[in-house]
Amino acid sequence: MKDESYNRWDIILKVVVIIGALWTAWTYFDKKETEFHKTFWDAQLKLYLEATDTASKIANLPQTDKVRADAVERFWQLFYGPLHVG
Repeated sequence: MKDESYNRWDIILKVVVIIGALWTAWTYFDKKETEFHKTFWDAQLKLYLEATDTASKIANLPQTDKVRADAVERFWQLFYGPLHVG
């Protein structure tokens, strides 16, 4: 009876250790992947905010304004350039 109980607990503990090791490995690699992409996501957000600001200038300034013309040019630079990376 003691040997049977010992074997059962031995198997249960081994399964728990294996599950814990797999969980730890998955968490570690998931965090590494997120850290790897964080720099890209931050740069992408910065570009989106600049494009939104530029579009706002285009929508709200008069058509004869020099700042609006510069904003239109900048918007198309963003649109055909860095915004296509993502």
